[in-house]
Amino acid sequence: ELATSRFAETLPEDIVDGDNVASDDFTDKNIYKIVNSQKRLYSDIGVFYADSNILSLKTITKTDLNSIPEGEIIEWK
Repeated sequence: ELATSRFAETLPEDIVDGDNVASDDFTDKNIYKIVNSQKRLYSDIGVFYADSNILSLKTITKTDLNSIPEGEIIEWK
């Protein structure tokens, strides 16, 4: 069976491709990068720090985060 990719038709307010986002639920430690209207999970915090600046991280509601389809995981190359 072939996998199908989903993409958000619209992103939550103030979120654009290239943004790093996390849930405002601080028990959720996941950080995502928005790429082509999908959220891509950083495989671990070290990959996030190697790719981005902590000051670039935006928090959004869990509802908004859940509205963005998941893409592939971002891993260290």
